[in-house]
Amino acid sequence: MTPDDINAMVRTLRMAVIPLKGAQRFLSSSKCAPFDPPGIANCIRVIEMAIDVLPSLADHIAQLQSDIAFEKASNKLLLEQIDGKPSEKAIKSPVPDDAFVIENVSVIKATAKALLFRTAGPGIGTWIPLECVHDDSEVWRAGDRGTMLVKRWYVEKQGWTEADEDDQS
Repeated sequence: MTPDDINAMVRTLRMAVIPLKGAQRFLSSSKCAPFDPPGIANCIRVIEMAIDVLPSLADHIAQLQSDIAFEKASNKLLLEQIDGKPSEKAIKSPVPDDAFVIENVSVIKATAKALLFRTAGPGIGTWIPLECVHDDSEVWRAGDRGTMLVKRWYVEKQGWTEADEDDQS
């Protein structure tokens, strides 16, 4: 089951609770026979709990998939270095002058306008507008891991320094 499957399930559950609430209102307001079966109320509570819990499960699954992909890539790079093959880093083109390098980036979340990323190790993460990510960056989507290139004007605006860049690598 993927995070997209879980999000689709949440949308379906949200749609399923609407007629149940309508039936509950109708049955409890009927003048002929006021009736509120506990089964409907319990069903609504269970669905609402699932709607609350499932998105965090989807986020966990996405993070685990990202971590697994990063470990596979790291293991591949390590094996290439042991075997004496050129690593991906050795054959990359030079960094453009208008870019700031941040190594070992993990994109936690991506929206239409920004990326939430973090560097190696646990941490909350940092949001960066997509317009500020350099076109030559390796990371663009949730789950991507690698080197992020940030446009130099944004780095200067944020007050990041070359020392920050050296600390990242």
